[in-house]
Amino acid sequence: MSRAIIEDIVGNVLTENYFIDINVKKNENKINIIIKNPMQIEIIETILNQLNGNMYLKLDDNTKISLKNYIFKIEYDDDNTNRYISVISQFIYIGKEYVVDDIINIKSVTICFGDSKIVNLDFSIARILNWNFSSKFKNNDIVFKKNIFEIRFQEHVKKSEIKDTFYSFIELLWIFYGFVPNIKFIQYETENIIINEYFKMVYLYYTSKEFLLNLNKLIDISKLKNLESLISKWDSFKEEHLESFLGIMYAQMKDNKYSDMKLCNVLQSIDGFSQKLFKDKGSEEKAKYIDNIINLLEDSNYKEDITNILKDAKKQSFRERIKELFELENCNLIFYEEKILGNKFINKKNECKVFYKENKFLSKSLNERNRLSHMVKKEDLFSNVERKFYYWKYILLYRMIVIDYLNIEYALDYENYKINLESMHNWLIENKKCDNCIYLKNKQCELFKKGETIWKN
Repeated sequence: MSRAIIEDIVGNVLTENYFIDINVKKNENKINIIIKNPMQIEIIETILNQLNGNMYLKLDDNTKISLKNYIFKIEYDDDNTNRYISVISQFIYIGKEYVVDDIINIKSVTICFGDSKIVNLDFSIARILNWNFSSKFKNNDIVFKKNIFEIRFQEHVKKSEIKDTFYSFIELLWIFYGFVPNIKFIQYETENIIINEYFKMVYLYYTSKEFLLNLNKLIDISKLKNLESLISKWDSFKEEHLESFLGIMYAQMKDNKYSDMKLCNVLQSIDGFSQKLFKDKGSEEKAKYIDNIINLLEDSNYKEDITNILKDAKKQSFRERIKELFELENCNLIFYEEKILGNKFINKKNECKVFYKENKFLSKSLNERNRLSHMVKKEDLFSNVERKFYYWKYILLYRMIVIDYLNIEYALDYENYKINLESMHNWLIENKKCDNCIYLKNKQCELFKKGETIWKN
């Protein structure tokens, strides 16, 4: 518990003649203001409403706390007798000066990760940090120990510049490892002061717990080459494909509970990405046929509209683009089960009770996408279990096509990639249950030979 007064940025005291008691919960980005005098709670509430989300607190030891983008509510303690004000802030800065806008003249920054798995990934993460910061700032030095990383700059930099570079690092980490680690705090040091920043990372980068597994790793960072070129390619990727990347991050972020919406976001993102990848591709035969139809159109009020619709029809369809992605090198294993069923049993009436044939799987994927993107009723959809399974697979597909785009497939951790796919494969079998069909009994099933799968080969 600490004692504090509330000030404005120029030092005017807003809580005149009395201190307030506060409890700072750094890991929760929360400050509880304890109100001992019931008469004060309305006064404090009025002050917080007037501050527009930015508050400055000075403790009795002259430590200064800056809160940015806060919200608050009045709550009761456990026995419902005493009221207090709970203030949750995106950023909490603790130091000897208030933080108003940007922190300038920074000579070092320390990043403390809270995730225990970072201890096992420290060298790899240090390399990514070093690439990102080396590409933006000259002559910086990075020191790491377990989950704490210190970056020292030869030339002073601004916090806003560090922030942009840091988020670029976070994004690449997600492509490589499939999750974003928890950040406990970031410390900035200038010539005169040290400021600790406790912050809730932009919700976009909060990874859902189901992805916090090292088996999602796709890239062996030690094999990567031309690191400066990679950073430049990533910046170019975001300029051209930012919307698709944001859609994927919306889908994977923490507390996104709706399986149908998550899957739709992923499918929309892949569709947007693939439209740009294959913008010049299409069936020549289909294009020729459509041109012949356009030439037959008579002049009318509708000719221009019909012509534009038909020209759009020349482009690859969603189904065609997805199938083309399946054929990319290193992506063809992701939907191995569906392709096997589609090729081997294309004329068979019997259906596998666990996996779908490729065409049926694609139809269901299209229906899932159209149902929520166009808000229309669709009948042939995935079950909730299947949505979760294909949501995982499509996110894996997105990461793989980004890796292909960045030309770093040579650093693919192939063994971990297969382990990842095998874990998904086994998860669906456990949750849907094989019905021991005639193909399995006759040892004709390509998916369960002797109880093993393609991933064991």
